[in-house]
Amino acid sequence: MSETLFGPWRVRVLNMPEPFRVHLAGTENHVDGDYAGIQEVAAAGAQWTLDILREPGNPENPWAPVELLERRFHQEEGIVIDLVDAGNEHCHLLCIFADEDLNPKPVELPWDLSLPG
Repeated sequence: MSETLFGPWRVRVLNMPEPFRVHLAGTENHVDGDYAGIQEVAAAGAQWTLDILREPGNPENPWAPVELLERRFHQEEGIVIDLVDAGNEHCHLLCIFADEDLNPKPVELPWDLSLPG
């Protein structure tokens, strides 16, 4: 199933074993296409989609989308979507929102505000 994203994102592939690839469609910055291996792609558009595809092993069949098991959201680098596949194939992507006006990079405080003890 496709993930629909809006605006600028950095798609970072953390793990993408053979025979998988990432497919981007509908981007306005012309990065539509298939990506294999570990890399990072900057994608942007009013509305665009991301799929993890798996080669079915039959050359007559097209690449098939992989169901995503987990969609975790965390703020290590701001607004981040962590995508993991459902088939235990260990495909792992991070989508990091790239609009710094809406998602400024987190800043570490120069002070230690913890209480003693």
